[in-house]
Amino acid sequence: MTYQKKPHVLVPDSTPESLRNYLPTLALVGRTNVGKSTLFNCLTNSQIALTGNLAGITRDRRYGLSATKSFLVVDTAGMSNLNEPLDNLTKYQTQQALEKANAIGIMVDARVGLTEYDRAITHYLRTLNKPIFLIINKAEKVAQHMEIQTEFATLGFKENHLISALEKMGVSKLIKAITNCFSPLAVNPTQLEDKKPLETPIKIALIGRPNAGKSTLMNHMLGEQRSIVSDQLGTTRESIASDVIHQGKRYIFIDTAGIRRRSKIESKIEAASVDHSWQAAQASHVVLILVDATVGITDQDLRLLQLISELGKALIILINKSDAIVAEEKIILHKKLEHRLQFISFFKIHYISALEGKGLKQLFKLIEEAYTQATQKLNTSQLTRFLQKAIQKHQPPVTKNKTVKLRYAHPGGSNPPMIVIHGSQTRYITKGYRRYLENFYRDQLGLTSTPIHITFKEKTS
Repeated sequence: MTYQKKPHVLVPDSTPESLRNYLPTLALVGRTNVGKSTLFNCLTNSQIALTGNLAGITRDRRYGLSATKSFLVVDTAGMSNLNEPLDNLTKYQTQQALEKANAIGIMVDARVGLTEYDRAITHYLRTLNKPIFLIINKAEKVAQHMEIQTEFATLGFKENHLISALEKMGVSKLIKAITNCFSPLAVNPTQLEDKKPLETPIKIALIGRPNAGKSTLMNHMLGEQRSIVSDQLGTTRESIASDVIHQGKRYIFIDTAGIRRRSKIESKIEAASVDHSWQAAQASHVVLILVDATVGITDQDLRLLQLISELGKALIILINKSDAIVAEEKIILHKKLEHRLQFISFFKIHYISALEGKGLKQLFKLIEEAYTQATQKLNTSQLTRFLQKAIQKHQPPVTKNKTVKLRYAHPGGSNPPMIVIHGSQTRYITKGYRRYLENFYRDQLGLTSTPIHITFKEKTS
């Protein structure tokens, strides 16, 4: 299993979450597969929401800042009359979005035409007494626009918006109408910088196999059902980020889709979900990998840990559901972890119960420590001094009759900490000696939760 780095999207929801008390919100609702997520991406000028022809891709609600920065958009699960196991949970998320929205955009499908379910949704939305925009999507290939508008006029709206979210046809006019509706409520975009609370937040990605407890942990942090929790595999499909304020400090926790082995991935939607999870990890400062204590460490957990270490992210291993095992089992599990994680020289293990909220207070302290270690400022004199101490303790081995000389070191970046060592014949440095230097610097700098990258630069004169 390998993962190729890609340019990642903005961490989803991070800005809107902090502005939710300041900007008006438009909730997009409608039947499944009418194009809500496509319009969401269009209105927010992003690719945050997953889109596709499969009905029911969106399950949680997600927020985004409109391209005009004058309102927020919330994407919701498709309203369905199917009696699926997750149906009540997705309906709850949609209901929460509708209650908190200032206006509603009901989306219908121009290709399918008016359905009885469109009528039922419209009837329900009118009981909420909020402004409603009728958005007729997928109109790019409809020859008789007038007939379509006449058909949907029976819903009783004074006006409608004929658009193609996929081709961005009619979207500018829709945005103007929404902005005009919100103008008495909107905050001037130039004031948004003043509305951002506290300092720059620490971004934390929750990564793990399906059913490891990521969404449960997210909900406990927030004190609400922000992410859907179910025993069904693949419940979470999109990365959902939310602000958490703890002791006056701001954190952004990103709940991600469970990651299975590539051979187990059964659909393009699941593959896209996994890709979003890795993008969230890439965009984060600290990664929390959740391991199910009742299952123990699996080969897939090890693969995830290997990939996170390759991304260069600060790492904390959370053993979730630890209340379900006794003390003796914890000792055995801990020993197995240390034995199987010998390929990673940095990690902290912390035991929690996301369901019961146990161990979460200490978790914030560990996150702060990991972030501080990963982003600390190093200096040349300090790094050179440590290099000299390391050489005095253990000289570089002679390889192919070449004597390596290491002269000085300087910082090359942070998150993760990067050290550049200058010298001669550095291309003959062995992997073992590189690892020795990494461990030596790790001990000297107290880096227990972050990787450290060392590169060598050959003296040219």
